Amino acid sequence: MSNIIAELKRRLDEVVSTESLNDYFYLAGISIAIGITVGFLSVAVHEIYHYMHLFSEYLHHVNELFVIILPVTGLTLAYWMVMRYSTTKQSGGGSHRLLEAYHFEGGIMTAKDTLFEPLASTITMGVGGSAGFEGPSLLLGGGIGSLVAQRLNLEPSEVQRFLISGAAAGVAAIFKAPFTGIMFALEIPYKRDITRKAFIPATLASISSYLVAVNFMGTDTFFPLIPRFVIPSPWAMLHAFLIGILMALGGTFFVRFFDAVKEVKEHLHIKPILVPVIGGLIVGVIGLFLPEVLGVGYETVQEIIAGNSGDWSTGFLLALFFFKVLVTCVTLSSGGSGGVFVPTLYVGAVLGALYIRFIPVPDEQVLIVAAMASIIASANKTLLTSVAFVAETAGPSSIIFTLVAAATSYFISRDVSFYSHVQPIDEFTEDEEAMHVLYHYIKKQRNPEIFNEVKIEDIMAPNPVALPESMRIGEAMKAIQGCRTREFPVTRRGKVIGQMDLEDLITQSKRSLQIGYLPMEHPVVLTKEDTLQHALEYFIESEVSCVWVVDSMDKMRLVGVLNEEDLRVKMLELM
Repeated sequence: MSNIIAELKRRLDEVVSTESLNDYFYLAGISIAIGITVGFLSVAVHEIYHYMHLFSEYLHHVNELFVIILPVTGLTLAYWMVMRYSTTKQSGGGSHRLLEAYHFEGGIMTAKDTLFEPLASTITMGVGGSAGFEGPSLLLGGGIGSLVAQRLNLEPSEVQRFLISGAAAGVAAIFKAPFTGIMFALEIPYKRDITRKAFIPATLASISSYLVAVNFMGTDTFFPLIPRFVIPSPWAMLHAFLIGILMALGGTFFVRFFDAVKEVKEHLHIKPILVPVIGGLIVGVIGLFLPEVLGVGYETVQEIIAGNSGDWSTGFLLALFFFKVLVTCVTLSSGGSGGVFVPTLYVGAVLGALYIRFIPVPDEQVLIVAAMASIIASANKTLLTSVAFVAETAGPSSIIFTLVAAATSYFISRDVSFYSHVQPIDEFTEDEEAMHVLYHYIKKQRNPEIFNEVKIEDIMAPNPVALPESMRIGEAMKAIQGCRTREFPVTRRGKVIGQMDLEDLITQSKRSLQIGYLPMEHPVVLTKEDTLQHALEYFIESEVSCVWVVDSMDKMRLVGVLNEEDLRVKMLELM
């Protein structure tokens, strides 16, 4: 018998590695356990919100003044809770916090953050603050995944993997859409890239949390199912394309407005505890006259999808659009917590309703759903997630329309995102990661204005090697000997007109050819009076390796160079 078992084991090893199989079972066990836990906790948080919402509605009917009192009280309480109990002391969007932990903190979230930040989000939405339910679900799921991975003493990369997988489970549970959760885990870390390493644990965790959630909350989805199959026509494709353009503009406006409100808040010279009070007053006063923009907004979105917005005036739809954007920005910038995913869906539904108001189309329901998905693609940089969300919630009829609209808005909106400072374009190299982590750490530990106090002139390297356009390639090769950089500025009578890579010089066979006849890149330049903040924006957002320093933008005379090493040295001094 033992010989038979040994033979079977030997043959099994020939087909699949026993070690790999054990690793998979280990990974699956952790992922499923995280998913089940997140599913139960997401249901609990949803129930807390549900009863808070019902109580708030009751108080609104008792006295209209509670429409103002509740947001003031709720946002202040949420702000106090985060400042008092969380380790980050940071309110606002749940996705921002998740990405911050993923990219800059090794995937680490504490038990306090996992408990109090989702609770603050639930309070924010329960009293009428405009935010999305994915915010607390992301933080709750990501926190559970991170805590489990830390408890098992896993490597930092594994902690990051389970952080994002737990967050995906939270999305799957709250939207009852497991495929959406999986795609979210792959897409949300980067604007133009995906993280493949989270696919398997995110899949197992999302399915597990989904099964738990639907057993308690039922299978009703966010969108009403579109039962019929709609055959795409050329005209319908044109409408989908136009909606994609509109949603790119709408998403960009939302993001820019969000950033502007945050900047205004940062320049308020008042006691911090007064910020949520003022924010709550603004939210409450607007809600008194336009209650449809308060809270999560599911009811209004479903009214639009169901075709019941036909009786609403154009002015009313425009008011819903602007004030939903305003109330969301004020809520999340003044001490409230939550997500921006659902408010963005709301804005997309309203813009879709406005589109069909001016341009009547058949299959209005399909195009409104496509509008909602495409604005998510533009403002969150989650193209696949938006399509998966529609497929799982509205059915297959709208997928083709959504693909056209979402791809259009995703492309046209370029790198605009709610999470710009914590969502890089693609995966970091080691040097890029060091720069991002240093910047993030100093910004959190010290006054961000410190980056505006350091001038480029103080940290640049003077007199860099430059290549006049009349210089021949052979002469240039001798001139750059001993240089440790890969890029060189091209000048005309001392003015910077372009830049060239070392590889471009090496690969040229005609050594007698002048530099000016070679193709060159547009130079990245700053003046010596610019600040460290300006330089960091170039290095972090544009992913350049060096910038050329000129005396002024008018004269463009080369005076120095600033590279990544110079920045790292200066930032270490600021720590």
